[in-house]
Amino acid sequence: VIGASLGATGMSIGPSLVGVSLATGATSRAIAFAASAGLVVLALSPRLAGLFLVVPHGVAGSLLVFTASFMIAGGMEIMLSRPTDSRAVYVIGVSTLLALSQNLFPAYFRGLPPVLQSVTNSPLALGLTAAIILTLLFRLGTRQYARTTWRPADGSIAAAVATQRATTRLWKVPENVADLSAEHAREVMEYIAEHHSHDPGGVLELTYTGVELRVEIGYTGSPTGHLPASARADADGAVELETEEAAAYVGLRAFLRGLAADQVQVKQRGDRVLVRLTYAT
Repeated sequence: VIGASLGATGMSIGPSLVGVSLATGATSRAIAFAASAGLVVLALSPRLAGLFLVVPHGVAGSLLVFTASFMIAGGMEIMLSRPTDSRAVYVIGVSTLLALSQNLFPAYFRGLPPVLQSVTNSPLALGLTAAIILTLLFRLGTRQYARTTWRPADGSIAAAVATQRATTRLWKVPENVADLSAEHAREVMEYIAEHHSHDPGGVLELTYTGVELRVEIGYTGSPTGHLPASARADADGAVELETEEAAAYVGLRAFLRGLAADQVQVKQRGDRVLVRLTYAT
C-alpha cells in the first residue's frame, strides 16, 4: 500500500525474505519495520536503488540458492509439523501442480484474460493463490465443538479433563497441544475451586478449527466492572480488595499470566466469568 501511494508499485513479493529470516533468526517486528523504512527510502531514491542492479548475476544467484534452501526447508517443516488429512493433501498437491503448470504450458496462461494474468503470470503467485482459496474452501464445515460441565464438589474436574483429552484425541489435535491444554484447563478449574468461597462449578467448552484449539472455562463470579470500586489503599499505600470474590478474581488474572498458552483472555458477561485459552496447532 505504501509503495503504491508513493508511485513505486512493487513487482515482486520477495519470497526470499522468508529464507533470510529463517537463516538469520531475525523475526522481530522492529527489524521488519526498519527494513520497510529502508525500502521506502530506496523507492524515493531511484539512483540509490539502481546500485543493486549492478550486482553480478552469479552473486545474486548464489544468494538465491542460500535463501531458497531455507525457504523450502521451512515450508516442508510447516507441512509436516501436523497430521496431514485428505484436505491438506489436496491443497498441497493441487497448488503445487498449478504452480508447475505455469512453466509447462506458458501459452495457455498467456491466453487468459488480462485481469487474471496478474496472478497467473507468476508460478509462485498462482500456487499461493490456489493454496489460500483451497484452504478456505476446505475449512468450511470443519469447525468442531464439544461441551461438558464441571463442579468441584463431586470431583468432576478430573472427569472434565479426561473428556477434554479424549475429545482432542478424536479430533487429532497435535499431542503436545492436547496435553498442554488439558493440563492448563485442570489448573484453572482447580484454582477457581480453591479460591472462591462458593461452589463455582461451570462449563468447559472446546472449539477446534484445524488451525487453533480454543478452551473456554466459564463459571459464576463477581462482575469485573465492580472490581476497581472495591479496591482501597491502606496507610502504607498498598491496595487491598474488600471482597474475597474480588481478590480471587484478581488473583486469577495473575495466575493466568503464568500459563504458556498462545493467548489468554478473561471476559465478564453479567455474573459469568469466561476464561479463554487459545493454542495454535
